[in-house]
Amino acid sequence: AVLRHVYTPMCLPGIATVLLLNFLTFWNEYLYSLVIIGPDPAQRTVQVALPTLKSITGTDYGVLTAGTVLTLVPVWVVYTLLQKRMQQALVSG
Repeated sequence: AVLRHVYTPMCLPGIATVLLLNFLTFWNEYLYSLVIIGPDPAQRTVQVALPTLKSITGTDYGVLTAGTVLTLVPVWVVYTLLQKRMQQALVSG
């Protein structure tokens, strides 16, 4: 009962901060995705596929912007969900 009512509420901001930072680290992992997936273009992650949208003849900025938005939306959603807890962790010390 003490664990659930005392320790868990005290630890939630720290846990939320660790979750958010780990999510950002794994989401933006470029080199690991490139090495594990290999040269197969059908299995590329968005971060690995974005640089391939540029070409010598020109860049389709609409497609590049759409890809960038696709990479930003999950990060924004996770941050929005954990924002209150993360701010509590930063303020509480």
